[in-house]
Amino acid sequence: MSDSPTNAKAFLNRLEGALNGLHDAFAPIRQGPPNFYFKTMTEWIEAFFQRGPFKVGDKVQLVDPPEIKKGHRWYGYQKTFHLGATGKVVQMDYRDGYFKAEIVWDEEWLERNQIIDNDLDHIELRQTKIEEANRHLFCMCETALVRYDPYILWVPWRGTAAQKTGKPRSAVWERDVKPRLAAGSHVHPKRSKSHFLGWVITNPTIEPQP
Repeated sequence: MSDSPTNAKAFLNRLEGALNGLHDAFAPIRQGPPNFYFKTMTEWIEAFFQRGPFKVGDKVQLVDPPEIKKGHRWYGYQKTFHLGATGKVVQMDYRDGYFKAEIVWDEEWLERNQIIDNDLDHIELRQTKIEEANRHLFCMCETALVRYDPYILWVPWRGTAAQKTGKPRSAVWERDVKPRLAAGSHVHPKRSKSHFLGWVITNPTIEPQP
């Protein structure tokens, strides 16, 4: 800022306006005990989150896995984010019009290059299951999750990954879907905007049928 009297006076005018605005903003609090207003606002926030889709401690399932490509902040954790993955809510937030849940997944996988037998010329891409004590928090939008329901089974096909490994839908159907069907079961396909994700089975058998 210049040292000219004109600029200094303009700054003081803006400061005076800001202080007057702050004074007016605190006017309601001066009409009663401050703790009353803060207690009321705290109760509003608590009530708001109590009516949210999930609460801290809830078990949830992933029904809309993110598409993770190279450069994504979760790149390397693709195996973690599959249809039906289960986890626990450890924190809730609200941003941009949606509830957001901080999730610790029951199974967290990291895919990365590893040096084999201390040989720098022998490097392989391997998947490692993260130990429970070292698992991370992943922030998920409410639209990607549902509360866990034992009467609904989500069977992932893993989309393009299944195609790359030559694992057709029919093989996954015979191995993972068909044995869980019984009288009263219903099965529906689950798709994202770009590809097939798997199947949703309501009222599946408790144990796979031979």
